[in-house]
Amino acid sequence: MTARKTLASYGKHADRVRVLVDRNRGRIEVIYRDADRVKRKRIFANSAEGRREAEAWAETYHTRRAAVAAAGTSGSAKPQLTIREIWTRYTSSPAYLEEIRDATRTNYRDRWRHWELFMKPEAVAEDTTLDDVDRFRVAAAESGMVQNSIRNTLAVVRVVYNWATTRKLLLHNEIAVFRWKQPKDVPVFEPEEYTEAEYIRLLRATFPSDGKTWRVWVALMLAGHHGQRARAVLHLRWEDVDFGADLITWPARYQKQGVELLQPITFEAYSALLTALHWRKESGYTGPWILFAGGGNKRLGEALVGSARSYRRDRKPADDTAYTYQGMWRALKKAEGRAGVEKKPYRSLHGFRKMVAGNVSDRTSDPRLGMEWIGDRDDKQMKRYLKRRTDRIDRAADAAGATSSTLVNEPLGAVTEDAK
Repeated sequence: MTARKTLASYGKHADRVRVLVDRNRGRIEVIYRDADRVKRKRIFANSAEGRREAEAWAETYHTRRAAVAAAGTSGSAKPQLTIREIWTRYTSSPAYLEEIRDATRTNYRDRWRHWELFMKPEAVAEDTTLDDVDRFRVAAAESGMVQNSIRNTLAVVRVVYNWATTRKLLLHNEIAVFRWKQPKDVPVFEPEEYTEAEYIRLLRATFPSDGKTWRVWVALMLAGHHGQRARAVLHLRWEDVDFGADLITWPARYQKQGVELLQPITFEAYSALLTALHWRKESGYTGPWILFAGGGNKRLGEALVGSARSYRRDRKPADDTAYTYQGMWRALKKAEGRAGVEKKPYRSLHGFRKMVAGNVSDRTSDPRLGMEWIGDRDDKQMKRYLKRRTDRIDRAADAAGATSSTLVNEPLGAVTEDAK
């Protein structure tokens, strides 16, 4: 029995393009002839996605080659789209505009920029090889980019190239078979969580009665007890809070999984919401956001509690925009300085999300419940969120030594007598 099974075939005789499964090598092969009639082979991953990519590539190649032949032209049938052109086509498609969230689009743009700067916008996309991927990994690491960022950048590159292949914009796509392998001697960087002691110090370093720090105090109270990401906290609206039903609704638009999350209002969140309501009335703001934009107080005509600065009576009220991530981040870093909390890279509101998941897990002895509370249904994330806390390990050490310490402290005579 042959080790290669035909999945698809396009054309006849010398013009045939075949898609095969090579069981021995565990891969998908596309067998075809180039413009000079030389037999060639393209390799794809032996997976459902790899099969789709291989069939799409084979069908596209055959169609374009037939079109070139019919037109009486010579040369390769492949299109010559540049790296910038396939990105432009991708960002104009529903796959980018409708199928991913706003934050994901921002991440994609930032990550693609790294790739485009390295490869150059005018480079032909189909000429990209796995050697280019290797060179990018080396150059990015030497520039100081962490492994997580390199991996995420290449993941976006693979998404865009594969999209272009399925739309028949690319005939040759070596990126399709690329699989990330973490370097064995390079640790995986994971931003740390805040400890409860650090959290308390940060709350004491911000003041709900101060017009310049009340926003970050409210954000800390919500993030530190409800465990939501920065985008969700900063874009919470008054219509999302139902005091009568004692519920907060976190809209799907600002959830990473795209699923609406309902949580009972904690006492701490209730306190934070009352603080935000106070400043809403004091500032004269009438928009939808609980944390609205503004660097200081917005009340007309007089200074507010915690601020020695006064405002003109003709000063305009706050704009109808939410508190920005940059404003929150700067305020948090200032609070860390006042509280004597060590500044660690990438530890923003997400550090409180991990803290909350760990707290619920520890206090209920139910790791799954810790993840459910913050709205994460992916069991694979438990390892990242439920950290190896020092106090937890200390309790394990006490428990592990309890039985043996009984024998160690037993009088020698008693043990000897038992042995008799």
